[in-house]
Amino acid sequence: MEFWPETLGGWTSALQGIVVAAGGLWAVHTYSTAQRHKAAEVLLEVERAFREVQQTCDWLTSPNTYKAFYLEPLRKLLRDEPLDEIERERQTEVDGALRFFYFCSVLNTQLSVDLATLEKAYSFYLHEFVNQAERPELRAYVEEWYPRLFAWISKQDPHPSTATASPADGAPPGQ
Repeated sequence: MEFWPETLGGWTSALQGIVVAAGGLWAVHTYSTAQRHKAAEVLLEVERAFREVQQTCDWLTSPNTYKAFYLEPLRKLLRDEPLDEIERERQTEVDGALRFFYFCSVLNTQLSVDLATLEKAYSFYLHEFVNQAERPELRAYVEEWYPRLFAWISKQDPHPSTATASPADGAPPGQ
């Protein structure tokens, strides 16, 4: 019985296979870990960006503030009427908030980033922005000027169990 040459060759081949498989598993693990870290970094950057528009989002979702400061400018925009300086400021605030959420929709769909967390994190605002009963003008504005965002919001569950609590009423600065 010739033990060493055949057996040693077999064991060497088996050992090489095990090493290659272990290396492949390690590579998959390393890649997966790096992707999770990258997703966490992206989410942190998104949250930092949200903080720049959060106050406007709170104002838009507050019935009193919405009616007092945003309703008339939105109506004028939808009727293609000119805005005064203060109304243009309000439009800039609204567009800033909507552009943030548009960016989230691009991250989610075009870049294939699995960030369903974005939908959950901002679901309260997203659904309030297109709430026909409470804010028909804002809904029409989003649908007309941000159709991709409107489609992204419309696909989502309108009553997620992890929705953000409603923000407190506030007023835009200087009001």
